[in-house]
Amino acid sequence: MKKKLYFLTLLNFAAINLFSQTFTVTPPTGPYSGNGSYTITPISFTITNTGGSQGGDWTITATISGCPAGNICNFTGCTMTVGNGSNATNSCNGSISVTGTANGAVSGTYTATRVPALTRTSGFSYNVVLPIDLTNFSLNNLDSKINIVWSTASELNNEKFLIERSTDGRAYKTIGEVAGAGTTTEPQEYHFTDETPAPGINYYRLKQMDFDGNFEYSPIESVVFRKEGEITIYPTIVQSELQVELPEKAGETTTLKIFSMQGALLQTQQQDGTGKLTITLPELTAGQYMVEVVNGNLSSRSIIFKQ
Repeated sequence: MKKKLYFLTLLNFAAINLFSQTFTVTPPTGPYSGNGSYTITPISFTITNTGGSQGGDWTITATISGCPAGNICNFTGCTMTVGNGSNATNSCNGSISVTGTANGAVSGTYTATRVPALTRTSGFSYNVVLPIDLTNFSLNNLDSKINIVWSTASELNNEKFLIERSTDGRAYKTIGEVAGAGTTTEPQEYHFTDETPAPGINYYRLKQMDFDGNFEYSPIESVVFRKEGEITIYPTIVQSELQVELPEKAGETTTLKIFSMQGALLQTQQQDGTGKLTITLPELTAGQYMVEVVNGNLSSRSIIFKQ
């Protein structure tokens, strides 16, 4: 997975003084965040009249000649009016947007065009850097724990990672944090152990935090956790089928009971088999239910949400 978060750093900007007009480009500041799409804003363009009678209406446009492969780069221009008289000045803000996941340079030429006719140009080059290049995010059962491992190829302004867990894939809570490497182009590897995973499916995600408070979520990974000698029921959000994993000492026949959240027994069904069972649920309206799985002296309960 590659996190789609961009920071654009100005490599160069220019001021041009031809005849009696000065056109300057103020570099943008940052960092900025986005999710696969990033806009630098503002880029300030300033025009100063240094020759008395050179005032007029100016329009700023740009020609983009370089864009990282596979990305889409666009420029939104702006207009201003500069009055007559030496040192008369005005400014306006434009923006460049970059959509995609590739690193590289966005380059080209800004052009300021005045009515009556006068033109000023300024070259530009911005470096598109992917701050957190997440190359691996994996989960492993480790005895009675879940080992979480992730790696980055490079980092920019990375303060820390928050590790978040959910049992239903919707509501997450933070279970720990690991310090980031700040800014580095060296590969980094991180580890975190969830000491108390919940029986059944556990969903995990990383919340990457920058020093300035910006953050981004990783994709979600999940793992089934089963305690030795116990019945495991999953998932918690179901459509038509429920998975039940039985321990080795379980018997041949398993009974499933479905209750309303008020405790009323709605359905009882039995299924033969050992190991992992797939149980088809009866027709139920969407909502929450309590399910109980019984096999001999073993039993387990879980709340499910029927979609």
